[in-house]
Amino acid sequence: MQPGASRNSDKRESVMLRAMVWTASARTPSEHRIRNLSLSGACILHSGKLTRGDRIRVTIGQAHDLDAVVMWVAEGAAGIRFEEPIDLAAARRSRSAGIAQAGWIGGMRDVYRR
Repeated sequence: MQPGASRNSDKRESVMLRAMVWTASARTPSEHRIRNLSLSGACILHSGKLTRGDRIRVTIGQAHDLDAVVMWVAEGAAGIRFEEPIDLAAARRSRSAGIAQAGWIGGMRDVYRR
């Protein structure tokens, strides 16, 4: 980051990605949709389980174990700030990218085969 630059000035891109979110109070992660994404943060959709100040761990695509803080919460959405800038290319790659699949079972979740 350049001296004097604000992390809030990172270019945000509208996306349709899924994220897994771990909170301190949950035994299992919850799945959320990412509305927009930048190097330093994201806007995620949630069902009221996140509160301002929560420390969370997030996996988006192939960007794993991203530490973040919930900065704001509104009805149905929350803004998170990553502790470190993330790899946007890894976040955009599907979680299943690179996994070898054989036979008919590999296409079971293919939306074009339904």
